[in-house]
Amino acid sequence: ENDVRKIETTVRTMFALLIEALPATDVAKAKEVMSEHWWIGRRADEILNTLIARSDKELVCNEAVSTALYVRFLKRISAHLMNVASSVVNPFDRIGFREDISEKDTSKN
Repeated sequence: ENDVRKIETTVRTMFALLIEALPATDVAKAKEVMSEHWWIGRRADEILNTLIARSDKELVCNEAVSTALYVRFLKRISAHLMNVASSVVNPFDRIGFREDISEKDTSKN
């Protein structure tokens, strides 16, 4: 239950960060959204595998199924938020291109 709550809280935070990152094209916040997804995905898979293995014998079937669906739903939302955030980190017009190092160096001067 604590892990599910942590995932819920993080997904809410991801929404807030993304809402701030989009209009400002804030790459740092968008990258933070993207990085949060990876641990959520791993932990969600661990929870699902635990439910499938029936590690908690006290958990009845309908609770296990609803928990599995909910965790999977949160993971999917997180993935969608990551995809939207990637449009800030790697805008559509830059897909397939690497950042030119010489441009980067001259922009600092």
